[in-house]
Amino acid sequence: MKIKDRISEGIVCVIFTVVLLLMIPLLLLWLLWELIYTPVGYIKFKRSLHQKDFPRKYQWMRRPHVDNDVYTVIKEHGLPIAYFKCPEDDELPGYFLYQDMFFCFSEPFFFDKQRELWLFWPHSRDENDEEHEEPFDSDEAENTEDCLTVEQTKAYCIEELRARIPDCICNDVVFFYQSKATEKLYGAAAVEQMRAMEGFVLYKKGELQEALTAYIEQHSRLLHF
Repeated sequence: MKIKDRISEGIVCVIFTVVLLLMIPLLLLWLLWELIYTPVGYIKFKRSLHQKDFPRKYQWMRRPHVDNDVYTVIKEHGLPIAYFKCPEDDELPGYFLYQDMFFCFSEPFFFDKQRELWLFWPHSRDENDEEHEEPFDSDEAENTEDCLTVEQTKAYCIEELRARIPDCICNDVVFFYQSKATEKLYGAAAVEQMRAMEGFVLYKKGELQEALTAYIEQHSRLLHF
């Protein structure tokens, strides 16, 4: 083995050792925090409204269900929105339906600055398809051609919902986004484009209930015209 190769291997070994030594204290601190937080986390888990209505077995470090915050807002304010948990896995997000509309709170889109489009990558490629082993590379704009537009995403969501819950009637999708957080990620211009698109509701942090109520009232008025 050449001396140059040995030096390179030595440098890599030193870097790895340093990184490992830095990570171990952080890992120990994280485990200590989880141990201290465990009683609080257990109480929050058990008292969460979603847990009371859809009981799950508690496991260490398990947090309230991903749907709990939205579910709590809807239940506590008596909003006319039905909830269906995912039939395949209790841990997965469920479905919120108002009349024949699916209210989506997962914020699935990203903004492609080069194409100036809101897009969605559905994560449903064939696992054996070598072409999609690396689904997205931000340095290769052509990769976003595999992503779905807003209208295509709506059709995708409706098809998925109907497949999982055949008894549900769903003909449209409304996406709810927290405005400030979205602006921080993608910029003001992207948020304004989203705000102008049909099927999106942007709301301020802590004001989801107001946004839901306003949308339902507006939709009810339109139906009476």
